[in-house]
Amino acid sequence: MDKTTSSTCSQVLIIVVLITLIRHSYEIPAPSYQDSIVITRNVSLNRFRRQATTCKSDKFKFQCEGNPSCIDTDQICDGSEDCPDASDEKQSLCQNLYCPGYLFKCDYGACISADLKCNGQRNCRDNSDEKSCSISTVAKINTNCRSDEFECNSGQCIEIDGICDGVYHCNDKSDETEYLCLNTYCPGYTYKCKYGACVDGDAECNGKQDCVDNSDEANCRPVVLPTTPPVIIDDNLHNSNSCVTPQHPANGRWFYLPNMNNQKQAAKINQKVNSGVTIGFQCNDGYKLSNSDKKEKLVYCQLNGQWNEPFPSCIKLCPAQTNRNHAIISCELEGSPIPCDKAIDQTELTFKCDPYFESDTSWTVNKCIDGSWHYPDVRCREKCGEKRVSVTPLIVGGTAVERGHYPWVVALYSRRLSSPLYSHICGGSLLSTSVAVTAAHCVTYDNNGDVIHKKFFKVASGKYYIQYEDTRDLDTAQYSDVSQIIVHQEYRGEVQKFRFDIALLKLSTPFALSKVCQPVCIEYNDVSQSLLKSNPIATVTGWGFTTAHGKPSEVLKEIDIPHVDNAQCRSELDPEFALKYLIGDKFCAGFVNSNMSVCQGDSGGGLVVKDSKNKYYIQGLVSLGDVALKNNQRTCDIERRALFTNINEYTHWIQSKMLSPTTP
Repeated sequence: MDKTTSSTCSQVLIIVVLITLIRHSYEIPAPSYQDSIVITRNVSLNRFRRQATTCKSDKFKFQCEGNPSCIDTDQICDGSEDCPDASDEKQSLCQNLYCPGYLFKCDYGACISADLKCNGQRNCRDNSDEKSCSISTVAKINTNCRSDEFECNSGQCIEIDGICDGVYHCNDKSDETEYLCLNTYCPGYTYKCKYGACVDGDAECNGKQDCVDNSDEANCRPVVLPTTPPVIIDDNLHNSNSCVTPQHPANGRWFYLPNMNNQKQAAKINQKVNSGVTIGFQCNDGYKLSNSDKKEKLVYCQLNGQWNEPFPSCIKLCPAQTNRNHAIISCELEGSPIPCDKAIDQTELTFKCDPYFESDTSWTVNKCIDGSWHYPDVRCREKCGEKRVSVTPLIVGGTAVERGHYPWVVALYSRRLSSPLYSHICGGSLLSTSVAVTAAHCVTYDNNGDVIHKKFFKVASGKYYIQYEDTRDLDTAQYSDVSQIIVHQEYRGEVQKFRFDIALLKLSTPFALSKVCQPVCIEYNDVSQSLLKSNPIATVTGWGFTTAHGKPSEVLKEIDIPHVDNAQCRSELDPEFALKYLIGDKFCAGFVNSNMSVCQGDSGGGLVVKDSKNKYYIQGLVSLGDVALKNNQRTCDIERRALFTNINEYTHWIQSKMLSPTTP
């Protein structure tokens, strides 16, 4: 016996044994003469199909239900929809399938490679391979990179515009996954890949792969159209090969496909047409086909006089939802994932915010009922007031903080008219990615409060070292010009005894959120007032002088200081200083006779307190400190408390100015 004959006999023996085992295991009756059992060539999966089939020429073929297409039996219950009607991945077909230990079993029964579990892509038809996955195993956005970058699963940073564009930019391919892209909004001039990416609008069936999953070329078999309009059969004549045209679906219509010469024939219901005639279904705006996500569904008349599949109906769509407002959304219908822009009645929507953002809604699950979502659109807002790293080892007597510990702190730099060099002058706090708050005296002339021209200032975020463009923090620091300086309209400097000592700096280039760049919290109601009263200790940060007669700190420092009521403070300050400056919008904080205080260079820095959720809210701005005369030199008096502008007096002013348009 030659090798070929021996191999053939072995294969037949294996198939017979497998058929016997499968029948015994699942108590399947022996097939009748019109039945056939199809065994996969991957015998380890034991996939089978018992059905009447027209794929008689090859027993290793599977016939799709309601469709003449035949696929390899290796393709059934493998997680991928290979039949146009997805009948190769039905639960009734796959639920009793045995999956060996090295494979993962989808909820509906299909077997896929265990390596595909929690890889950020839908490999099971029902997406069950991506359920109960920890956040570290799926696609991530901006966790270690800036908010204008995307962080791949491997930690690689790429441009944010590189995600969901049909091209792998991450070495680990985590920028082109269904989890990340499925609900991405694609403008009308683009083509949406099956997994959600947006590519060129001419991508579909252009002969080249534009989507990483090749979905733009997956269904491009040439359609042979009839050369003449459909033949209408006389109702009085008997013809077993004819089909009867249907009623138009509610909220939609059907139509004949035009012939090769683009000739069209009016659609008429309850008419007989020849086999081979194809009709297409479409729904009105706001509705979708019941059995397809495409805009059109084609159905043809078979030789047996039956349409190849049931006619679709038109289902009312819910308002389309896409990934936006810094939220990544996902939708499910009866436990199976669906695109949120194709959601229908009873669809449930969940979301999670991008890193550095948090939910701005009170709900976690939204449901569409009769074409309307129960809750308004999902929104995420910038996180604020969170320390990003723990302390290790401005302020006289303060301790150095670790980089990123206070991500809202900004440094204000200025230059002289005759010099291009920038020097640190004050601190400040980010209220948003494009607005910082500081003391008015940092950006005005002391004698009259007039605003210094914006061209002389720069603002930096993500700084740890005080020097402008210090190479040691270039990897985290961001710099911006100032597009507008808004000083309180009643500020007059020394003339008004430094009342209204507050200013907003609108940035020319908004900062990108990162671990070391995030805003501080500010409450626009009475809650912020109570925070200061309920927290006896507050925190101030800055690069101010480290000793009363020394020089500015090279690194950012912090100090925790108590605040006291103005009556107590007045008794401890120099009487003349207190009478002149402890008025109106100021409050007192600091130590007495402890060699710890704010000093030169700390002006404009924020005084913050922590709420019950460990978020930090800005309560004051470093404004004024008493001076001491030593060795005929005037310097800050580090033995007395300092005065702070009370932010709570200006929350409405801040809110109105932040919302106002920027002026030149």
